[in-house]
Amino acid sequence: SNDFNNFYINNYSKFVRFAYSYTKDMPVSEDFVTESFMSCWINRDTLGKNLNLKAYILTSIKNKCLNHIRNIQIQKNILKKMSEYSIWER
Repeated sequence: SNDFNNFYINNYSKFVRFAYSYTKDMPVSEDFVTESFMSCWINRDTLGKNLNLKAYILTSIKNKCLNHIRNIQIQKNILKKMSEYSIWER
């Protein structure tokens, strides 16, 4: 719909900046914003007419960013433990 297209055009770059404030990774931020818009569009019929679209998409983006940060931290911890183990093993 035209309304959704306009919403996308008017908010995409703001949402990318929002995601980037968490991820510090532009391609990842752009992907999360695009995924959140796509999910919203795909599920538009089940989301209801009174949905605050901006809040919904921002929440989706924030959750993706927080999961991303958590996964990076888990990977770092695993790599740290592996390197500690390899030092101990020598």
